[in-house]
Amino acid sequence: MRLLAAILAVGLVGCGGGQRDDADLGAVEVATEWVEALNDRDYRRACGLSIPLPQEVSCESELENGYGDVTLEPPEGAYFNRSEDQPAGGQFSAFRKGGGKPATFAVEERAGRYLVHFEVSVIR
Repeated sequence: MRLLAAILAVGLVGCGGGQRDDADLGAVEVATEWVEALNDRDYRRACGLSIPLPQEVSCESELENGYGDVTLEPPEGAYFNRSEDQPAGGQFSAFRKGGGKPATFAVEERAGRYLVHFEVSVIR
């Protein structure tokens, strides 16, 4: 019985416990999950879906300081405004809950996965 439990445990660890890999997410899914992580104040998760910042800058601190008091509507069915000369991905807008001006973020393809580039956000 212990052997069976050990085999099952190793199998779950080996396949990620049923969780999907972020590399399998499309641009809209990454944008949606990033906004949801930001709204949940799960800055570690949001950073995992973000383009890495320079090592001397803490992604989690940047997100908390920049968006810690903001709640955004998930960009369901987001339209990505992109042209032929832009990398895969594009830009999406997320609206503040309760109204207000939208924040625009970029999603870029890097090393085979989509990531949010929040440093280039435009808050109107």
